[in-house]
Amino acid sequence: MTGKRGRNQHFSGAAIATCLTVNVRFTMPLWQTPRYIESLLP
Repeated sequence: MTGKRGRNQHFSGAAIATCLTVNVRFTMPLWQTPRYIESLLP
């Protein structure tokens, strides 16, 4: 037990590359990028 709640998140290489591309393109903080990507998905 690590003391952290929930399970670890695993992302594909394509998902990571997409987040990093969006991060550079829109110059947003790295922690905010996955939330932005999730807001675009239906």
